[in-house]
Amino acid sequence: MKERLPNGELAIVPEQKITEYLLATEHRRGGSKARFLLRFGFRPEAWRVLEVALLHHAVDGTVVRQQQGIHGVTYAVEAPLRTPDGRDPAFRTV
Repeated sequence: MKERLPNGELAIVPEQKITEYLLATEHRRGGSKARFLLRFGFRPEAWRVLEVALLHHAVDGTVVRQQQGIHGVTYAVEAPLRTPDGRDPAFRTV
């Protein structure tokens, strides 16, 4: 049986994290993520499309790792990411 993210249905993804990090090609750490996501049809001006895809990922994905840290438990979740172009690549979120 696949382990699901505890309370995955309560997940949130702040607009700023999407627009200023995940879809920001000039961001020092997020730029490579943005270039990857843009190749699959995600766009900064339609940031809610990525928000919805990430929220589905939190519910549908499988926990592949969990680690206790100073701020609590961190989970790595894997599943196909629903993309605008329909290619739906394997994707890991932490």
